Amino acid sequence: MRLPKTIINFKKTICILTLILCSFSLFCEDAQVQDSINEVQVNENVAKALVTETEIALNIDYPLNGYLSATEKLHLFTKKTHKEYLEFDFNLELSPVTLSSGFLIDFNYLDFFNLFYNFELASGWNYKAVGFYGLAENYNNENKREIQPYNFSKVLIKNTLGLKLLINLNFFLKNEWSDFSFATKQIFTDNELLPKKENEFWLYKNDSGENRNGFLYKGTYSLQYRPPLYLSSINLDFSTIKKLYKPISETKNIAESLWSFELNTALTFSAAKFMDIKIASLFASEYVYKTYNGNLHFTQKILNTDKPRKFRFKNISASFIFKIMN
Repeated sequence: MRLPKTIINFKKTICILTLILCSFSLFCEDAQVQDSINEVQVNENVAKALVTETEIALNIDYPLNGYLSATEKLHLFTKKTHKEYLEFDFNLELSPVTLSSGFLIDFNYLDFFNLFYNFELASGWNYKAVGFYGLAENYNNENKREIQPYNFSKVLIKNTLGLKLLINLNFFLKNEWSDFSFATKQIFTDNELLPKKENEFWLYKNDSGENRNGFLYKGTYSLQYRPPLYLSSINLDFSTIKKLYKPISETKNIAESLWSFELNTALTFSAAKFMDIKIASLFASEYVYKTYNGNLHFTQKILNTDKPRKFRFKNISASFIFKIMN
């Protein structure tokens, strides 16, 4: 039996990334020594009222995508501990077809609970010849899908408010091998594409083009284990997503009223004191329609109510994260 081409490419990508990691590890420091260095660094920094950190990340995705981001983090400590602080993040991100910036405010004063607010401003351009769009309209042209690039004529504004609840085994067992945690994030995001247009659908970062102005709810449930090893973090995240858009009366498609799901796995390697390597994969649900026609506009598609969604592989990514403590 022949395997689907997507699975074959997925396996090839995993093999290549694994070889890269194995080769890189030959030049890395011993994990336990590195952990001690990091601990000393933290102890030195928490004595300060304000600690800043610069983070530069290069992210490469398959299928083809990627971005380069720079983040300046400011930690304002209220006590002589790294567990109670107010964090300000300022971010700038550049991809082949988008440019975005924003800031994050994170209130972290309890071990098990924190609140955060994120603001993002973004726009983009396109490579229409290869069908690669940063920010573009998914236009309904006589019930047919037509992509019209904005090319910086519009701007996307995202306002996100959320809370995080965390339970860590280290709360009860003080052991370097017991850093196992369960966390949940409850997030509400308001997407606004300006100038506004009634019932406008749009693509962002070459996605499916099913976005509209309005609120989006996302609940994420995460398991994380942080061993004192070169493999410094293992993550498993399951997310539920619900669009809270204002309904369109003339649509034939009821997919917007359904829940969608994502499953994300990630491995993080402490390659050096200043560098992490993160390998992540994403699986997500997608809607199943009775008659698939890629040229039909989203509002004209009729959902298969017997099997409304399926789960499929979306992408795999490698991130190289460089950190500079100031």
